[in-house]
Amino acid sequence: MKCWGYNRNGELGDGTMNTRLFAADVSGLASGVSAIAVGGRHTCALTSVGGVKCWGVYDSDQLTGRRTMSLVPEDVAGLTTGVMAIAAGSLHTCALTSGGGVKCWGLNLFGQLGSATMTESRFLVDVSGLASGVSAISADNLHTCALTSGGGVKCWGNNDRGELGNGSTTDSGAPVDVTGLESGAIAVTAGENHTCALTIVGGVKCWGANGSGGLGNGSTTNSSTPVDVSGLTSGVSAIAASAATCALMTGGGVKCWGWNNSGQLGNGTTTNSSTPVDVSGLTSGVTAIAATCAVTSVGGVKCWGENAFGALGDGTRTSSSVPVDVDFTVHPTIALRSSEPAGTIARGTTVTFTATVRPPGPAGTYPTVRFVVYRLDGDVWRSAASRDVAADASGQATLTWGFATAGKRYVRAKVLPNATYSKSTWSMPVHYTVR
Repeated sequence: MKCWGYNRNGELGDGTMNTRLFAADVSGLASGVSAIAVGGRHTCALTSVGGVKCWGVYDSDQLTGRRTMSLVPEDVAGLTTGVMAIAAGSLHTCALTSGGGVKCWGLNLFGQLGSATMTESRFLVDVSGLASGVSAISADNLHTCALTSGGGVKCWGNNDRGELGNGSTTDSGAPVDVTGLESGAIAVTAGENHTCALTIVGGVKCWGANGSGGLGNGSTTNSSTPVDVSGLTSGVSAIAASAATCALMTGGGVKCWGWNNSGQLGNGTTTNSSTPVDVSGLTSGVTAIAATCAVTSVGGVKCWGENAFGALGDGTRTSSSVPVDVDFTVHPTIALRSSEPAGTIARGTTVTFTATVRPPGPAGTYPTVRFVVYRLDGDVWRSAASRDVAADASGQATLTWGFATAGKRYVRAKVLPNATYSKSTWSMPVHYTVR
C-alpha cells in the first residue's frame, strides 16, 4: 500500500507527519492489503485475512477533545478477521462483516454510527437493524449508507441537506430507507453532503446538497429524495463521490459533475457543472475510480483537482484541471559516511565509503549508487574517477578507495534512476587534503 498528500495527522502511515508529493510506502503494508478507505484525518486498510488496520487521527472524544493518533497502522480491536469491506468518514469508520452486518466506531454527533444514539464510541457498535443482509457500505463526512443484499439503500447520520434521501432534513441515528430505492441498486457512494446510487440498469441517482450541481440533474436545488443524473440513465459501471461525483462508464470512460473550484471535474476548466462532463483524456481505458483519481487498464493511476498538499502525487503542489500521472517511482535519500574523518590524511591511505539509501527498496530492485572522486586541478574541481556499486538489501553500497597521490580530494554519491527508483540528489561530500 502507498499513500501521498497531506500528512499532518499521520494519515499516510509512513511513520512521519511529513507531506508527501509522491507515493510513499505505508509502514508494514508492503503486501496483504485487499481494500483501503480514506477518512477526513485517518486511513484504514482491509487485509487479505479480513482484518482492519487504521492510522492517523482515527478516534476522538468530542466532549473532552482527547484523540487517538498513530503514525503507522494499528489493528482495530475486534476486527482482526471476518471483515468484507470498510468505509471511512470524517472522524468515524465502519466495517461490513462476513455475516452481512455493519459495525461502526468514532464520532457520532449526528448519528453517523447508526447505533440509534448520538453517543460517540471508541469501541465497535452494531448499526441498528443491520446485523445481516448488507452487501456494501460507504461513508463520508457526517453520514453513512449501506446497500442491502436485496438492492435497497439505507442511510443514517447528518441530514441537513437531505443526504439521507428519505424525504426529510432531520438527522437520524438509525438507518432509514432511501425513498424509491428499496430495491434495484447495485452500488452506493456517500459524498461530502450528498449521496449517489448506481442502479441495476446502469443508471445513477443522487440526493442531498446541490448548490454546486452535485446531483447532476441540471439544477442547483437540494433534493431530499433521489433524482436522475442527466444523461446517465444507463451505461455506468461504477460511481465515486467526494466534493464532486464521478462515474465510470462501461466503455472505460469517466464523467464527473458538481464542484470544480480546483479542477475536480477534470475537464480543463474550474467551472462547476450541474450535468456530467467528460474527464479530459479519459474517454476510455479506465478500470476503476475513487474520488478524483482513476486506475487505467495498464495499471497506472491518474488524478486531477486540488493539489496544495500533493494529493495528485505528481511531485508538485499545483492543482490540475486535467488528469496527471501519479509518480510511483521511489524517491530516495542518500547519506555518505567514511572510515576516515574529513581532513588531512597521508598518501597511501585507504578509505571505505558507505552510502546508505532510504528506502532500501523491494527485493530484486535494489538501487545502484554512483560514487565520484574529485580532485582539485588548479582552481577547478574535476572528476578523477567514478564507480557504480549495487546496494544490498539493507540499502547500503560500499566503495574502498586508496588515495595514492597528494592534493585536495572529495567524494560524493547519488542514487541512479531505474524502473523503481528516481535519481537522488548528491550526498554531502567528504573532503580530504592528501599529503
